[in-house]
Amino acid sequence: MMPFLKQNELNSVIVLRDGLSILEPADAMDIIHYSICEHQNSAYLQ
Repeated sequence: MMPFLKQNELNSVIVLRDGLSILEPADAMDIIHYSICEHQNSAYLQ
C-alpha cells in the first residue's frame, strides 16, 4: 500500500492502545482507510 499513499498520509501519527502484537491485516486496512479519508476531508476545507 505504501506506493499509493501520499507523504502526509505516511506521516500520520497512529497510537495503538494495545500495540502491534494484536493488529490484524483488516485493522491495518481500516487505519489506512481512515487516514486517507481524514486527509481528503482537510484538503477540501483549506
